[in-house]
Amino acid sequence: MTAAARGPDPASSSADPVAVLVGAAAWAFAGMALVAHLTPWLGAWLPIGAWVALAGAAGAAGVLLTRPARIRIPTAAWLALVPTAAVAVAGSVATWARGAAGLAWATHNDAAWTLMQTRAVIEDAGVDPAAPVNAAPLTSIWLAPFVQLGRLSTPLEERLHGDLAWQAQGWLVLMLLVSVVVAAIAWCMLSAARRTGARAVLAAVGSLVPWGAYFAGHAMSTGWVNASVGLLLLALAWLAWLRARLGDPRTVLIALSGTATAMLAAWAPLALVPAALAAGVAWQERRRLRSDTGIARIVLLALVPAGYAALVLLPAQLRVPRALANEGGAILVPWWGSAAVAALAVLLAIALRSGPLLVGTSLVVGSGAAVVGALVLNRIGAGAAAWGYYPAKAQWLLTGMLALIVLFEGVALLIRLADRHPRAAAPLRLGGLVLLGSATWCTGLLLTPFSAWSYPPVDLVAQTGANRDPAIPETIVRLGAGDGRGLAAQLLGRSRDLEVDIWLVEQLAQAGDDPERILALMSGFHPDDSSAICRIANALGGGITVTTAVPVVADQLAKCTGVRDVRLAG
Repeated sequence: MTAAARGPDPASSSADPVAVLVGAAAWAFAGMALVAHLTPWLGAWLPIGAWVALAGAAGAAGVLLTRPARIRIPTAAWLALVPTAAVAVAGSVATWARGAAGLAWATHNDAAWTLMQTRAVIEDAGVDPAAPVNAAPLTSIWLAPFVQLGRLSTPLEERLHGDLAWQAQGWLVLMLLVSVVVAAIAWCMLSAARRTGARAVLAAVGSLVPWGAYFAGHAMSTGWVNASVGLLLLALAWLAWLRARLGDPRTVLIALSGTATAMLAAWAPLALVPAALAAGVAWQERRRLRSDTGIARIVLLALVPAGYAALVLLPAQLRVPRALANEGGAILVPWWGSAAVAALAVLLAIALRSGPLLVGTSLVVGSGAAVVGALVLNRIGAGAAAWGYYPAKAQWLLTGMLALIVLFEGVALLIRLADRHPRAAAPLRLGGLVLLGSATWCTGLLLTPFSAWSYPPVDLVAQTGANRDPAIPETIVRLGAGDGRGLAAQLLGRSRDLEVDIWLVEQLAQAGDDPERILALMSGFHPDDSSAICRIANALGGGITVTTAVPVVADQLAKCTGVRDVRLAG
């Protein structure tokens, strides 16, 4: 039985320590977003380190709104985090040790766009309201301190390499935070494991699942840094729900309010999920909340995400009404796969006879379906095909979160069966561990065919999978050195040249440049077309150095007015 189902005396009014920690984390992220929006508007230059400090203060304020609770975390729970910490450290060391070659995993597709937005946040000392719209700045706000820290020790001519390396480190920390929260979810949902040591082992293995092919693997291969932020906030919201009956419900509502606010700044449509869970908590605990004199504080905190949506998101959406109808992406998870996972989550909750777990799962399924449906309708209303970048990405994230719930529900059910059938206890418990371990290594097999047997931490060390092409980051760093005004043309091959050139073009974007202009600039760009290279060079203001491996191309580009120099490689 889950912790959510076993709640203590409903009359308890002390704050649950785990919910307090969730609230502190959620409001820290929300605080970063709120502060970053305010600093440029106030005309004040605020070092990024101060943003982090203020975000911490915001988290602390959320904690202080609850009744004091002494936070005690069992030693076994701390030990459960050792494997995922080791994975993060190994990935970080492997990335640093190989220099540019070790950054192949962090240089795919959307990662270039993320770094451009991060640079804008640094140069504008926040999210400038007068600058082009960035309706989902939280990922860049999170990465900005890492990139800024790297710039303190990186020579100007090596800035692109430093920015790349430190963005990668910030991303690894995000993945670590996701796995820590997932470990906490496993610890709570697997409370039926009576021995603390066994529970810690299960939580430790469960914490490695987010490092698998489905989550980290696909995010790395597509450059989806913000997917890690989205998954982190979804996991925090679910963890808060699991603690709803274990203490003062105000604490959980405060945590969910912070999660919703942060999600609005990271992956706005998905804010409906923590909002739905908060509504569920408010309804289930309405009697206790009515008698609580501190209800005004909950109402006040509920106004924060509402105010952020009205003052920040709505104007951004009105300025770029087709933003959520963008093309790109693919059907990462077939509709029947998502439906099967959702149905299984509900059925397992019923099998566990946990009312709160059933209600929470149903809220996630219902609100998630509403998010994907709204994104599909938005595309249809914009005259586009039903499926596209944002519906596909939302479905992938939500299905992954539900798959985690299914995974821990399944193991909890095996533990319960082991208690009821002592003769089969050993194989049933071993089955739970095998289930977690297999999901850790080959999560991709559960739903999709991509990188099914790949495990990203191994890829980071062995330079396989998403980290198997070191020539791309090496070329990006080499051509981006100095003033950074370089391009590749028929150098590594068409697709690889395009990836290199996307990074090189986007690093030339300044804080005041329209991101849509950069996208338009790269639209239909073919690096093996000399005329396209000339167009890009002239659009960037000239002074571009082009490197090619084809002498004929070098002769053609030498006649281009925007090209400063042509270098013949090898």
